[in-house]
Amino acid sequence: MIFKHAKDKIVCIIVERIVFNGYSSEENGLKWSDDVMSGKVKFREATAEDSDFLRDMFYEAVFVPEGEEKPPFDVIDEPVLQKYTYNWMLPTDMGLVVELDGEPVGMFWARLFSVEAPGYGYVDDHTPEVSMAIKPEWQGQGIGKVLMVQALNALREQGHAKVSLSVSKANKRAVGLYRSMGFTIVSENQEDYVMVGEP
Repeated sequence: MIFKHAKDKIVCIIVERIVFNGYSSEENGLKWSDDVMSGKVKFREATAEDSDFLRDMFYEAVFVPEGEEKPPFDVIDEPVLQKYTYNWMLPTDMGLVVELDGEPVGMFWARLFSVEAPGYGYVDDHTPEVSMAIKPEWQGQGIGKVLMVQALNALREQGHAKVSLSVSKANKRAVGLYRSMGFTIVSENQEDYVMVGEP
């Protein structure tokens, strides 16, 4: 997805930015790195009290092409982006927080949008658009991959048959990883793909 900030510079926003490095293919293909294994990992459902952390994670999900400067934090309050965090959490919102030694280090969240007010990854009124981010210091540890698997399992248990997301074409690693997880491209524009997967 894209937006224009004050200087009219186009910046790509990858709300699903996840670093999957650090896991290996053993049994189910997931393995924590040694650094993560040495700590106590916990998953918990997100609550309304996580709204500030959600905003932090949404900003962390801002993808800036190499050589570009990251926009200021308040860019997430632009009307085109505010819809992803505003009034968290709605009755239909879903979120999962991963904690390490009691500290939140990442979050996955899902929100339903409507045809009247669609998100960038919108496909229909019944398909949640998913987003996720991990704190920079914990990226590359395998946390993002496992968090996503846990969250998708939870969405499946809630009865969702599919989920969607928007990903920049420039983020080739993310596109490849989503493909490897069974996501397929259902539409595209000049900058982004909309991909759909089954929980």
